[in-house]
Amino acid sequence: MSSNQYFRRDTKPRYINLIQRLQPTPETPKQTPLTVATEWAGKEVFNTDGIVEEAKWLFRRLFSWDYMGASEFEMGTCPYALWKMHDERNDYSTWSMTIEREPVARDKTYENIFGVKEPLAGIATLWIVSRTDQKSFIEETIRKIVADNHRTMERPKLDRAVKYPQDDSAHNPMAWLDINNGSFWSIDEGLARAMANIICKIPLP
Repeated sequence: MSSNQYFRRDTKPRYINLIQRLQPTPETPKQTPLTVATEWAGKEVFNTDGIVEEAKWLFRRLFSWDYMGASEFEMGTCPYALWKMHDERNDYSTWSMTIEREPVARDKTYENIFGVKEPLAGIATLWIVSRTDQKSFIEETIRKIVADNHRTMERPKLDRAVKYPQDDSAHNPMAWLDINNGSFWSIDEGLARAMANIICKIPLP
């Protein structure tokens, strides 16, 4: 698979403004991502034409692409991001970061209309698959996004997933694909480790 305008072969991180939201699928409660990864062991995700057909069904068992207004996000650019992760897999690792959930004051009228719940207290954990040399950059950017201090083309809803995981009406994403740099973020450790194994061949725990 050849590269496109979003990717270049260097280690310098790019400003993150293209983030694809990933939603749970109907299959998600029925199986664990690590089970899916184990079943896929030894198989390849990519060939010279892109993602192999069987792998497309594999990803559908793990998550669904959240429509974000342009089909090239889901059907064109996203596969390139996954391919970049695979192509540079020797430079990738899996790691985690924690985010403290801070209560947010909300206008009562807004809360009554939209049924917004109070954020959970405590600590949220995000699991990341990225180039090891971009770890500090990715972590800093995620913290800015959660704090609503970073501009992206489409709202990633990362702050909602971290602060309001109990709010089912919000349809919170479970994972995110950083299209600019080829990194994968998830609130589910199993999903992050499964993707690290399937895409980057990082051994399962």
